[in-house]
Amino acid sequence: MVILAIVNIILIITVVKTSKDKVENADQLSQTEDNQTRAAALIDDIFAAIVLVESDAGHSKPYYSGAWTTAYGVTRKPNGKKISSKETVSRDTAKLWCYTHIKERVFPFFQYFTRPLTDGEIIGTALFIYNVGGLAATGYSWDGRQLNEGSRFFCAVNAGDSAEYCANCLTTFRKANGKRANGLLKRRWVEGALFLGLLTPEDVRGLVPAKFYSTKVKEFYYLNDKNDFQEQDGVFKLRYDQETVDHFLVVNHADFGQLSVQDLI
Repeated sequence: MVILAIVNIILIITVVKTSKDKVENADQLSQTEDNQTRAAALIDDIFAAIVLVESDAGHSKPYYSGAWTTAYGVTRKPNGKKISSKETVSRDTAKLWCYTHIKERVFPFFQYFTRPLTDGEIIGTALFIYNVGGLAATGYSWDGRQLNEGSRFFCAVNAGDSAEYCANCLTTFRKANGKRANGLLKRRWVEGALFLGLLTPEDVRGLVPAKFYSTKVKEFYYLNDKNDFQEQDGVFKLRYDQETVDHFLVVNHADFGQLSVQDLI
């Protein structure tokens, strides 16, 4: 009788644990589905953020930056073929190709984020994935194979670390051809500001595309006593005090006669 009672208790515990695991897995699946669904609803805001950092450069003649590039940072057509140096791509066509890329090569990677993301976090994350690629961001290939643990940013988000620390982790992607690229550090600031909700979609639409690249990079970061970037474990500390954010909005606002992000979308 004692043995039978113990067996019954073990069975009950196993059933309860299994049921709890199923609920947790279902909740996690629901959260990732919600992230993907919400990202799809925010596609116009995500495109506006892409216009801010990429502009429409290359719409009349592609430029070379590691690959031939047309407007909005597009380097490939929807069929996977690369943009050639002799192609002329209209803004409308580039926009269509950009939207296709977002849907096929950005949105699917939101399924690997295991906590619900805010709208700002989704927009900032989408902009980051658009630049570095889904594999580099999450560790997953486009066909769903996990090839590595993912970026510091991805791991921090899923670990539930503070939003500001997650934004700082974006700065681990700051090199081009093995050297620190200040342009990438400025872009990381924009991604982080979007992630934190400090730059809103309405703010973005009123700014001059790509103008922020002319700003001195150290305005975006906390510095040490040697006037160099504060760094801890390979992560730079982004500067998001109100003065810095307000200054960014003022100096990059589209004045009379200047094309804004809204004008290009």
